[in-house]
This record gives sequence, C-alpha cells and structure tokens, in this order.
Amino acid sequence: MVSLYCYTRSRYRNEGPLYALAQEVSLEDFLLIGRTLPEIEYAIRNHQTWELASGWGSAKMYQDFGDENEMLKLAKKHLDMLSFVGLTEMFEEDLDIIFRELGIEPPTQKVVVNATGERLQLEDLPQSTLSVLDELVNLDNELYYYALSKRNRI
Repeated sequence: MVSLYCYTRSRYRNEGPLYALAQEVSLEDFLLIGRTLPEIEYAIRNHQTWELASGWGSAKMYQDFGDENEMLKLAKKHLDMLSFVGLTEMFEEDLDIIFRELGIEPPTQKVVVNATGERLQLEDLPQSTLSVLDELVNLDNELYYYALSKRNRI
C-alpha cells in the first residue's frame, strides 16, 4: 500500500482520482479519504487478496464476495495453484531461482524498470497511519504470510 501511494505520487494527476488524491494529501489522509470513495477504495482495501481471489480481468468486485474470509480462502486456493511465489523484497533471489528452474543462467546484471524513487519506510510512519493501514490490508497481510510460508518450501 505504501508502495502504491509512492508510485501514484510519481505519476500524473490526470491518470485518475487515485493519482490526484495521492498527490494532494499525506499517506494517512490518502487512506482515510480513499476508504470512503469507491473509485479509490477498490485499490487500497485488501487489493492483493481481492485480485488473487477474483482473477485477472474479472468483473467481480470486492463487495461481490460478501464474506471476506471466503475471499481470503479463495485467494489462498489460487495461490496454491501457482508453481512459484516470489516476493518483492526478495526480488533478486527469486529472479535467480526462476531462471535456474527454467534452465537459464541468471543474468549478472538485472534491469529494474518502473521503480519509484520516493520510498516511505513503515518504521518512519506514525502509529495513527499504521493503524489505518492495518485496517485496510488485514487480509493482504495474512495472505502475505501465507505466501511467505509457501516460498520457504521451495
């Protein structure tokens, strides 16, 4: 979520309401205001869980699931169907694993594109911001730790 906020701040306001809001307010206000606006809430409330549960390009919206626990169970089921689960903070290591599994020598230099310059660190955020963040990504956090446990079984 913090990464999304930083990324949208680096883009153009006219790319949509998400981008405009991120450029106008602090992270905490972005979360507080965003959770009240459907056109922004879809991108900030347990977005990873919804995305994995509904499938790429699905018209099924977050509220269509009704029960969040069912959405989380479906996201985990879909995650279990993947042959590999990589994590952003382990990008270099995961990329090498993928290359090796494909029988390709990992490149010595990796090109990073679409990287955001500004990075907020969780440890620098006030507790009030962390509380709102925790509320909005509680299922994503659970899904992350589930994915991490899968990754450790490689």
